[in-house]
Amino acid sequence: MKHYLFAIAAAGVGLAGQAACAATLSGAELLNQFSIITTGDLDANHDNYGRAYVGGNLTTTSGKADFANPPALPDGRPGKLPASDYAALTVVGDVTGGPARIGTGGTTMVIGGNVANRELQFADANTAEVLIGGALSPATLINNRARPGQPGVRVSQGLAGTAGFADLFPQDVAATLTCLSGDLSDLDGTITPTITGGGNTFNLTATGGGLSVANFDIADLGGHIGQMQLALGATDTLVMNVGGTNVTINDNINGLLPPNGKRIIWNFYEAVTVDLQRQMIGSILAPKAVLKNNTAIEGSIFAASAQLGGQVHLQPFEGDLPEASPVPLPASLPLLLAGLGLAGFVARRRAA
Repeated sequence: MKHYLFAIAAAGVGLAGQAACAATLSGAELLNQFSIITTGDLDANHDNYGRAYVGGNLTTTSGKADFANPPALPDGRPGKLPASDYAALTVVGDVTGGPARIGTGGTTMVIGGNVANRELQFADANTAEVLIGGALSPATLINNRARPGQPGVRVSQGLAGTAGFADLFPQDVAATLTCLSGDLSDLDGTITPTITGGGNTFNLTATGGGLSVANFDIADLGGHIGQMQLALGATDTLVMNVGGTNVTINDNINGLLPPNGKRIIWNFYEAVTVDLQRQMIGSILAPKAVLKNNTAIEGSIFAASAQLGGQVHLQPFEGDLPEASPVPLPASLPLLLAGLGLAGFVARRRAA
């Protein structure tokens, strides 16, 4: 298998002169820690339960883009996001449009470009911070107040060009998950879909234990197909490699619960458009596609760009995938943050 790895800086500032540690994230780890990852732009206007990494610009054309809301536990109490060395919201480009908010599952926004949206909001202003490569518009409110009237929120801007600042935006994110998508698409199928109900029901059963792979074309879900009946065993992982360049899902998914999304991957490896009109259960890889949704996704998404008209609920990926060997890369982020006097960010970023 190819190595699909994502280099990250270690979460810690050592003594002066001490070498910074390095760590890596695999594709599976990215799908565990982030609910939204795009190579390019993201347009979001709903609550999202998880972290986001936006490789382009973030805009909110209507409503509010809400990130890092923690998932609910089975008893209804708020849970916690998986630990991570990354901020609740990372945007390589600019932030424009309506409000962008960080929920109780995070504290930090990292923005590579300029911030000129209506408002930045934080569930906990006392621990919140914004690190900006460009400038923060004077018109942008923070928690409904004009600066400097907002207590608690720490803002650092003009950081672009600072030695090591680019390490906050590693380019390996897209390469890691694109490579994962390609590698999964090369796997031989281990289970075969069946059609029942007079041509109305598409069936897949993955209950044999371990990794199950189904390879089919989006055309197989056309015609009279109205529903997908999926079965997943308690210890199984299901990868669905779906061929086709233009993907629309109008079929209801039966037989699964949202937590099953922790062990399912939909791999739209050829698609240039993905339009999801029904609830999806499982993480979605669409490295070439513009992805749209109108209903909830129970899992993570990776796409070239995304226009989200529905929520994304992180179901931290826990499935079994072919192993890849970690390749650590140098990390300068801790030294950068120490130089900027942002050691507090380091102390909190694993909870962001």
